[in-house]
Amino acid sequence: MPDQDSNQDDRRLHPRWPMTKAVKVRCGLTGHYLAGESLDASWTGLRLRLANDASLKIGQPIDVTLPSESQQGLLRADAMVPATVARIDNTGAFGIRLGVPESALIAA
Repeated sequence: MPDQDSNQDDRRLHPRWPMTKAVKVRCGLTGHYLAGESLDASWTGLRLRLANDASLKIGQPIDVTLPSESQQGLLRADAMVPATVARIDNTGAFGIRLGVPESALIAA
């Protein structure tokens, strides 16, 4: 997969910390849930890799959660945090920006 954001290091506003944890993503367009793993985190986002080949696109709205080991099966809707796919690197990892996208705030 080509690197869709080759200048990502130049645009970092916050430091990143390694963090490997199970992640669940809900696609905002299809409602499908995807399992994955976080790779690192910053104050405003996460970098993650999904278990299945997800066809997420830059700018796509998603919801994400880092379920605890005691949370099995269905997750409550309020456990999900809105996010936006910010970049996809050449390893297939996704950079996501946490929070409601500006376009949703303007439309509301």
